[in-house]
Amino acid sequence: MYFSPFEEFPHKLELLKQQSTPDGSGGSKKEWVATSIFNGFMDTPSTKERLYAMQMSVTYDRFLYYPYGQEIASTVRVRFENVDYVVAGEGEDQGGQHEVMRIPLKKVT
Repeated sequence: MYFSPFEEFPHKLELLKQQSTPDGSGGSKKEWVATSIFNGFMDTPSTKERLYAMQMSVTYDRFLYYPYGQEIASTVRVRFENVDYVVAGEGEDQGGQHEVMRIPLKKVT
């Protein structure tokens, strides 16, 4: 059975990178600017997954599932439904199949 990528990855996400812009007084300010849009799937970790993370002194708020081959650097932010997240770990190839990746994200407060 064939699944469309939009069924597997129904959420539209933005990748943000930090850029310096002149502040008008000879200095500069840093701001997060959207650089690309891609589809993924934002998931909430289960209570069991959160407990394991707390036991290892790791915190995260969401999992992002995305297509294998999509690059997500540790220095970017991910915006979903007007909420920004930072990368909280390394991407994992789900099942070693080179199809779906998962990365933990932490909400920016």
